[in-house]
Amino acid sequence: FGDELLTRLGSRQREFGVCSALGASRLRLLREAIAETALIGVAAAAAGFALATWLVGLATSYLPQTLLSRTLTPVAISWRAIVATSLLALLAAAIAGLTPAWLATKIDAAGSLRGTARGGTDARSQRRLARGLLVAEVALAAALLAGAAQLVRTFVNLVRADRGLNAEGVITAW
Repeated sequence: FGDELLTRLGSRQREFGVCSALGASRLRLLREAIAETALIGVAAAAAGFALATWLVGLATSYLPQTLLSRTLTPVAISWRAIVATSLLALLAAAIAGLTPAWLATKIDAAGSLRGTARGGTDARSQRRLARGLLVAEVALAAALLAGAAQLVRTFVNLVRADRGLNAEGVITAW
């Protein structure tokens, strides 16, 4: 996500140069870039909530009731979790957008108005940062995938675990 933001905001350096030449401060350009990134975070959080709602509905309709009743917590959406993950999504988007926004708004107004640089490619520091962000993104995705696989395995083991009592042939009533 960070390398894509770096590319997107880096391609807008000429626009930021024009705004800077017209009198926009660097703080204002930073606020604009971070607000755009936060808007992407809000859209991602909304898409995640819609996906979670759909998956919970799918799970409750297709999973057997005996499996759903044997789990430790009900299969439902927790509003506290939604608020916490939404705030974390906004924070992650702001953090991921801060470095690219800082680099994109670090401009020479006169140089950006003259045209592109000699080679027309990114500076060496920007390429190094983009590669570093890409490596970090892949490493975090691999760690997240391993954690999700472990979570699914633990859930399956908990469902199959012996609870220590035999409920066969027992009648209960309210």
